[in-house]
Amino acid sequence: MTAITAETLPPPLVWITKTTRAGDTNARIGIAEHLSDTWSELEMPSEFCTPEQVKARLLRANLIRPDALKWPDVLIGPCFHIPYMQVIKTLSGGKTVVVALRPPVRGLQIKAQQTDIDNTDIIVSYPYHNNDNIPNLLLCETVANRIRDKQLRQAKSRWAKDFAPFINKGTVIGLLMGGDVGDKRRIFSPAIAKNLGKTINEIATRMKSTLIISVSARTSQESQDALCSQISVPYYLYDPKQTTGDNPYFGILGSVDYLVVTADSISMCSEAASSGKPVYIFHDPDIVEATHNQVVSFLIKKGHARLLNKTTDLENFSYTPSNSAQIIASNVQRILNSRKN
Repeated sequence: MTAITAETLPPPLVWITKTTRAGDTNARIGIAEHLSDTWSELEMPSEFCTPEQVKARLLRANLIRPDALKWPDVLIGPCFHIPYMQVIKTLSGGKTVVVALRPPVRGLQIKAQQTDIDNTDIIVSYPYHNNDNIPNLLLCETVANRIRDKQLRQAKSRWAKDFAPFINKGTVIGLLMGGDVGDKRRIFSPAIAKNLGKTINEIATRMKSTLIISVSARTSQESQDALCSQISVPYYLYDPKQTTGDNPYFGILGSVDYLVVTADSISMCSEAASSGKPVYIFHDPDIVEATHNQVVSFLIKKGHARLLNKTTDLENFSYTPSNSAQIIASNVQRILNSRKN
């Protein structure tokens, strides 16, 4: 009899639950990509459904067929989806591995019955949250994401023609700019954006660099205009609210020499630090929530990033990039292997 090993196991059937935040979605996709080449996205109901109602929804979405009820091996979603994910685990006869991700910034209480929490196979959280009485806990320092060497190489090739006018001039700095954030709304004001624009322009001017900029869907038009008003070096700008065509985000991470990222986005900071590129973080206390500082401090302490300083040129430093998506996926695969063995 041939022993089943990780190498001989077929890739698992993976579902991820759907939410509106791009960073949260990319965290789930990043984990899924380490487990399988394909995954399905599941839209969860806005209120709790019975198992029969959930099954009916899945049939309508063509995620299952009445003649072949194939349930996922792995289901990945945020902690507030635990009640719904546990319904699917029940429908699967308990075979589905349920992975729930706590939000990286706000340590919200998990709103689910304790039985459902106990039956969640992996709950991903962060050291700066209150993790008391959370079972099957997996602590991560940064947010899971989709950044991988192969993907960055492909994105660099895809965007080589578009970025050539800037890359051919010499050193290129990538700027990833966020916006207003948080339940209590930290405002990325035009004044802060103007300061960022002035700082990055002074550095780029001294270094004879060009800029490739991506702003966020959270970036207000006023703040974007304030940023650009201070930039005199050649630059490329991508605005997801206005620019048509593909998003060059991964192309930026793969193509530039240095990355500057604003501290309001823990997802962007984690993605930048997964690229292996020298990362500089623009930190203003008015744009960050309290736990942002924990993640920024961790990245700096580990040597994955440095704080941006307008009087200092960017330096080429190296580090071993890490992505918690791989750590989470490895723990999921370990559970799958143990069950099939």
